[in-house]
Amino acid sequence: MPGESSASARGSAEQTRWGRWAALFLTFTFEYFAVAGGIDAQLVALARGGWWSALFNFELLGRAAFLCAICALVLLRPSRMQVQRLEQRAERAVWCAHALLFALFWAMTRAMFRSALPPPGPALLWLIGWGLAGAGSAISLCIGLIGVPRIRAAALLTALGSALALAWIMNEFGRWTQNLWRPFSAAALAMAAFLLKQGFANVEVDGANYVLTVEGFTVHIAGACSGLESMGMGLLLTSLYLATFRRQLRFPRALLLLPLGLLLTWLGNGVRLAIMMWIGARIDPNLALDGFHSKAGWALFAAITLGIAFIGHHSPWFVKTTPRADREPDEQLTTAFLLPLTVLLAIALVSGMVGQSEGGGYALRMAFGVLTLALLWSKYDDLRWREPGALVACALGVALGLAWLGSGWPFPVASNSASSSSALWLIVRALGFSTVVPLAEELAFRGYLLRVLQNRHFEHVSYRSAPWWAIAISSLVFGALHERWLAGTLAGLVYALIQIRCGRLRDAVLAHASTNATLAAFALALQNPSFFG
Repeated sequence: MPGESSASARGSAEQTRWGRWAALFLTFTFEYFAVAGGIDAQLVALARGGWWSALFNFELLGRAAFLCAICALVLLRPSRMQVQRLEQRAERAVWCAHALLFALFWAMTRAMFRSALPPPGPALLWLIGWGLAGAGSAISLCIGLIGVPRIRAAALLTALGSALALAWIMNEFGRWTQNLWRPFSAAALAMAAFLLKQGFANVEVDGANYVLTVEGFTVHIAGACSGLESMGMGLLLTSLYLATFRRQLRFPRALLLLPLGLLLTWLGNGVRLAIMMWIGARIDPNLALDGFHSKAGWALFAAITLGIAFIGHHSPWFVKTTPRADREPDEQLTTAFLLPLTVLLAIALVSGMVGQSEGGGYALRMAFGVLTLALLWSKYDDLRWREPGALVACALGVALGLAWLGSGWPFPVASNSASSSSALWLIVRALGFSTVVPLAEELAFRGYLLRVLQNRHFEHVSYRSAPWWAIAISSLVFGALHERWLAGTLAGLVYALIQIRCGRLRDAVLAHASTNATLAAFALALQNPSFFG
């Protein structure tokens, strides 16, 4: 029948797209292992200095890019992305270009990292050429397998900005969960030992010291080996996936995806440790520790997280069979609410990589933040600055600032290296901290996240409307951006309640600005940047 034929064609196309995305992931993972095996960029950066010092944060940049890609794949449902497939001849040409670019990238990586001595020639030229070859290899791989995506610039910017912010939050959440590593390391140790005993006669386990030995190859199962970081990040990303696609998923059964992801991550980590011990005992200890250990963990995290999203989208037990035909939300308004914070985070990441997170780097961050807000100012009609009630919001913000200071007692000791130049940068930081930062954060967390959790068309959600779970999620995500995450979470909770009580985003912005201004006043008075929190 025509209807059945059409439905079959649509299903076949859907499977083809998912198959190509899976091929992209597997190919990229293979090439990643081929290039990164045995590479330690931080040792090279420390040994050479100069321009080579930029490699010190190469691992951080790669981690951020990896998390951004995973966030985008999980939360944007790429199988529905509109793409323009290449003609067969053009596709073959792209594949040839990818092969050449990857070979060049692999050869340059080996030349740059094979020893502590730098390769001949200018360091900056090597770094630029290496970066261009890597980017060209990745782009040509994506175009060759997927095609040229049809996506508007505003939607792309929003997706990248959201992924960058989420990647930062996931990274901090994953690091925080490592504080609970001991029981999970013991479980990972027991599982790896059980698997290894199936093939090795000499397996020694020191449970008290978390040490595993196989045929003379010994490993200490520390926090990084426990799998808890991957479990924490996977739990957060899966929770956001459930919130994003809550209208398409069947609840409460969709909540089973959370324990399923945790279980698969724990089992996968045990298998990873067993394989690492096998490689170290039978092949090469350096390959096991420097090449396989951490890199396999990231590949495992990506595979499980994407697998959970795939199951959620395609299992009739989890997904509703009658999709909603909702119109797309206002992308320009989404960009306006998320872009200022995205700009601040992106410049903070780049300036931190080159060691300029303070001083000039902070001033540059605030300058771009002001420029972004100015360009988008016409989109912020909801702020309603002239309505009454501003003094109450400011008073609550000052009280919260004093409470924040009290929770950090005893006060941090000021550095003895203060100078006139550092005092100038304290003033610059105080201005940005009290104006640009609270406005950008409130637009993203209370203006966007708190409302989009309730309805993807967040522009239609009242500022007085917020169920407890939306307040909790937005406050936790807000707190994750702060070093003192618990105090940051409580502050986010207060700002959300102020917004709900007054019915205006402006009041949350003013309360947040007053809190930051209180902290900035102490920082200026005592010449101590630690008060900035």
